[in-house]
Amino acid sequence: MPAYASTQPDSSKADKPGADAEADETALKHLRTYLSTTDALLPHVDGSHSPVLVTSTDLSEKGPQILYANQAYCEMMGYSLGEILGDILSVFHGPETDAVAVKKMREELMRTGFAKAELVRYRKNGESFRSYVTASRMSDDAPGPGVFLFVEHKVPKRPV
Repeated sequence: MPAYASTQPDSSKADKPGADAEADETALKHLRTYLSTTDALLPHVDGSHSPVLVTSTDLSEKGPQILYANQAYCEMMGYSLGEILGDILSVFHGPETDAVAVKKMREELMRTGFAKAELVRYRKNGESFRSYVTASRMSDDAPGPGVFLFVEHKVPKRPV
């Protein structure tokens, strides 16, 4: 069964047997309140080979909160889902991440609900890589604040 994010990180869950399953169920219920199309959307996200991240729509300087990441996303970033649930998107930013590109992406999301950019991302182990990121607002007409769906792909190294 896939794992789904809760809105509040729970650092104690790793110490409790079966806590991941409980957190998964609670988080799934939470995510369903944000997506009217959850029953149709999540199986596609879960089964996708593309790295997919679902976040809140908070576009303040702090940035959106991570609500869900599929297995492909977790593998690309080197984190388990439990390590990033409830964190903010900037957890994947580092010294080489272009703040201007991030700001432009945020502004475009505010204006149109869609944005794309090539960003330097950072894995858990500190390794940086270039990623092509697209983000779309989902569920504009659903109850609740909606979510952003991020799809990312590693950009191959370019010859010099």
